[in-house]
Amino acid sequence: MLVLRFTELLQLSDEHADRNISCDGVNGCLESFRRIKQNFPHLTLVLSIGGGGPASIPFAGVAADPIKRYQFARSAKVLLDSTGFHGIDSEDELLTFLLPN
Repeated sequence: MLVLRFTELLQLSDEHADRNISCDGVNGCLESFRRIKQNFPHLTLVLSIGGGGPASIPFAGVAADPIKRYQFARSAKVLLDSTGFHGIDSEDELLTFLLPN
């Protein structure tokens, strides 16, 4: 699992886990994903962001502001290019989190 920090910039938030911690016999979760991709080249690797917890609260502000959306998209592209992932799955369940049942 990669840990991402979500503001208007999408970036790794746990460099130790993502790049250094021992995972599947390699250093870092990113390297583990790369190894899986090497062994199974038909797989598509996608970063999944969002959800319904408190960490999703900044998403509404980013989605509502064209400049923040642009910054988010640019930082997501940089992250994808640097990690080798193929795309992003983004979901906003913020209303589900905030609204009473």
